[in-house]
Amino acid sequence: MRRDDKPKDLRHGIRHDLARAYACGVWPVTPARAAAEPGGPAGLWLWLALGLNGFAIVTVTYWIYTARWEFIERNGETYTKPPTISRAISDPVIGDPFSVWITISSVCLVIGVGILALRHIGLIRRYGDCGRYLTVAALVGWPAVIVLQAASALGITWLSNYRFPDFNDMHMLGSYLFFISQALVVVLVTIFNHALLRDRSGLALLVSDARVRHGWVRARYYAGLLSVTMSVLYFGLFALKGIYEGASAPVLYTAYVSFELAALTSFMLVLGLLHGDLHGSRR
Repeated sequence: MRRDDKPKDLRHGIRHDLARAYACGVWPVTPARAAAEPGGPAGLWLWLALGLNGFAIVTVTYWIYTARWEFIERNGETYTKPPTISRAISDPVIGDPFSVWITISSVCLVIGVGILALRHIGLIRRYGDCGRYLTVAALVGWPAVIVLQAASALGITWLSNYRFPDFNDMHMLGSYLFFISQALVVVLVTIFNHALLRDRSGLALLVSDARVRHGWVRARYYAGLLSVTMSVLYFGLFALKGIYEGASAPVLYTAYVSFELAALTSFMLVLGLLHGDLHGSRR
């Protein structure tokens, strides 16, 4: 008998037993859990996603810091303010290789994040007894993540190829598209992990079959909250620096530049944590 053919009261009984096992920290070994081990077709897709996302995360992180450092080394005598990434890549020596590697990385992220999104959608469809909040967070949130990650990739490719001082407006359009889209990706990932933590029986089903680990769900949730906070502060400082001209304006600008790197790093952290419990599922 397939799982979907079981009587409803039996399925609720299974949920209850798994929720109690969750509370006690004891998990049954099920056939589905054994099938979740790396090596099967699904596992190969997850390893592909890890390779693509891992490459992109390392590459993006390397270049956002390297661009600033190289600009300071090359232009420190003539440009005294700490540079934004947009200002740093305006130097063609820095901006040309930056645009190539960032474009490649953005394509990798679209594919890698897309694989993870489809996996999460499939899991929640399979475990149909999950609550409404978790179901909506998965079946609405993850498709939106795919679209937003594609928009983010378009934005970062756009801003890295259309640079200051020749394409100011087009560069800013790409910047807005990238930051807003990537911030919304983080918001949706955070909501999904919050939904998992709220739906104890749904989380118990997934943990019992070695699909997720509770510690990684919590880590992603708190990392998402941190990233959302960084994004709000970054956008707030971006707005303030354009209208405030008081004595502390240089301090405000320095904080804005610092939070730019912090927000970008937090975006990459959240994407990296998506892989925390997807490989080596044995407990």
